[in-house]
Amino acid sequence: MQKTLGRLAQYTAFRESSCTSHAVPSLPSLHCSRGRTLCPVIKTGTPFLLLTAYTRLVHSFCCLHRGLDERLLTGILNHAAVTSYVQTISKSVHQASAWGWFARHETHCLYDMVKLSACTPSSDARLYHQVALRLLMCMLTGDEFFVYDLLSTTVFSPAALRLSQLETDAISSDVADLRLSDGAAKLSGAALFDLEVPSSRLLRLAADSLPSIRATYMTAAAQLALLAEKSRVLTKSGAPHTVSGFMLRRPLQPVLPNDWPLSPLVDLYHKSLSAEQRGFFVEEVTPAAVHVVSVCLRWLYVLLECWPQLLLFVSPATVYSRLACALLAGPDLFLDATVALHFKAVVWRLCCSATLDFTESIPGIASFPDLYLQVIEQFKAVSFGDALFCCFVLIPLQQQHAVQLRKMLWAEHSEALRSLSVPLNKLPVSVSRFLEPPERDVELLTLYFRALIGRFVRSQSSPLTYLIAVHHVSRFLFGEGETEVMSEAEGRAGVTREAEGRAEVTKEAEGLAEVKRRHETDVAWKILNQLSQLKDKTLVAHLLRYKRPSVVEPLGFELYAEVPQHVATLLQSHGLPSLI
Repeated sequence: MQKTLGRLAQYTAFRESSCTSHAVPSLPSLHCSRGRTLCPVIKTGTPFLLLTAYTRLVHSFCCLHRGLDERLLTGILNHAAVTSYVQTISKSVHQASAWGWFARHETHCLYDMVKLSACTPSSDARLYHQVALRLLMCMLTGDEFFVYDLLSTTVFSPAALRLSQLETDAISSDVADLRLSDGAAKLSGAALFDLEVPSSRLLRLAADSLPSIRATYMTAAAQLALLAEKSRVLTKSGAPHTVSGFMLRRPLQPVLPNDWPLSPLVDLYHKSLSAEQRGFFVEEVTPAAVHVVSVCLRWLYVLLECWPQLLLFVSPATVYSRLACALLAGPDLFLDATVALHFKAVVWRLCCSATLDFTESIPGIASFPDLYLQVIEQFKAVSFGDALFCCFVLIPLQQQHAVQLRKMLWAEHSEALRSLSVPLNKLPVSVSRFLEPPERDVELLTLYFRALIGRFVRSQSSPLTYLIAVHHVSRFLFGEGETEVMSEAEGRAGVTREAEGRAEVTKEAEGLAEVKRRHETDVAWKILNQLSQLKDKTLVAHLLRYKRPSVVEPLGFELYAEVPQHVATLLQSHGLPSLI
């Protein structure tokens, strides 16, 4: 047995599996091999065949008789090789389900280990709890019983959560001081948005709410309970006469999606959408909907704080989309104090991710721009400039994301710009993410200038959007130094022609570059001419003397004391000295 346990890490399926299957349609391999690599779990010398049978046997004994000698359990669970193996599983970034059906030998073994750890006080409860969370995303069709059992008995364990990060001196202090319901529930709007709540308090709230969290997710898993009964009969025996067939629905598909903690939010959105399609518009959010959203946000925050590696399998764009479903499920969900506090905490953690990419495929979302359009329309209809809602709308407007998303707001819903009134020092991300790299889309730059002269954005009421428009228009017209956009365009064209000569680029590409250069120059000329006719001298001064962004300045940016020399030279050379 010692040698068997020592080979666990060598034969685990929680390892990279990037090869493509060589199986032919007439001889399906059920993913038992990838290329020339056989699934490690069923290789010669694998320890899982014996170990899975042994853990299943001991687990069955424990279910029948609680007074078994603890040495039967600790001999395996506390073995150094098993502990090292389980720690590797908990930190792995690979999914066992990638190997297909035969990886279930290992996942079943891990399931039995998790269940046995609950019978052994000396085992590492926190470690095995993390393994249970990993198993939820690895179990394939046919294992519904294991998933349902883990959800109902292990996943929402208060003991494991407190062992994770809650037993600290700060948290074990006066409990009355940690309660938010007395003070925060009376706050709303800007006061609630400005409330800074320590992570320890939010985690304590989640720990106290675990029974409610479990009840909500078990209710959402009602359909899974029906499938779990058939799965129990097939895997644990008991009533074989009730089995009507051995065919599996959606073979080789996970039982739960990777974003299962957010599934209740999607269900709530679908219910509200279905009601609207039948003509019943949601005018007021029910207490039950508020409860579901607050519970999901609390559990999601726990996962982000205590086990962030578990959400490596869920893209930040997917999390953003699911949070959008919560805002679209009702007109005033974001006004509830509990929802707002946890929503803000989750969004701030989400913005810390450097991999937020809305161009990737999001499960269940055919088009992210369409979803974002719904968010903007909901913001216009019900937000009344709520700061938290503002921050959520602003996230896709960063320069790293598609220009289509920015045009959606500045062109189609420019009236919503007035409501984006969140202060610069309260943003979930750095201001620079909205300013760099400089905008080069001429159509969007024209929209920025149109919003400025139409006073859709103002420095007092909408500081961020005003800064965005002034920054990009000023940089487009005058650059950052000694050259303006027209001379920059000419210089780029010269460099482009030289490079094209070396690389033998086609004449068609040269023509397109020339057309683009001329279009940029024409647009810049039009903006300068309109600028010379403006009566709003303050706006003219801001565009001509703009220096750099600065959160500490009342305007949100610094200004030169007078018009810079390179700007003055440009205006004089093009016959616009009156602007100086």
